[in-house]
Amino acid sequence: MNTKIKNILRILFFYCFGGGVYMTMELVYRQYTDYTMFYLSGFLALIILLCNNWLSYDMDFLIQVFICGTCIVISELICGLIINADYHVWDYRNLPLHYKGQIQLYFAFIWYLLSAIFIPVLDYIDYYIFTDNNKQKPYYKMFGKTIKLF
Repeated sequence: MNTKIKNILRILFFYCFGGGVYMTMELVYRQYTDYTMFYLSGFLALIILLCNNWLSYDMDFLIQVFICGTCIVISELICGLIINADYHVWDYRNLPLHYKGQIQLYFAFIWYLLSAIFIPVLDYIDYYIFTDNNKQKPYYKMFGKTIKLF
């Protein structure tokens, strides 16, 4: 398959995968969601994928989680201030440790936890579906020890 077409399909797949998975999680947790969450989560899936491809496998996994989780929290804040200014999508104002009702410490920890899950999941999908298998299999390092999940 043409490399450009394969890359476009890869980006579309991960965008839709991220958006679809997040909207499903939100529907299960809150019983409602907003279409804008599809766009934000699809964008964030691409950010995580970009970080996975940009960062070395030798970088500590917890640092990768910190970088990806921070990107998610910052994106949630920016999206919140622009799209959710009237709090129609989410509202953390009734919870402690929030900033302008748009981000909240407890949910920030959840985004870091989800990053720790999605980094290997996206790596797995990327390696087994979209990569020529002559590329090195993804692995992770934590506290200097190599962890192979595949």
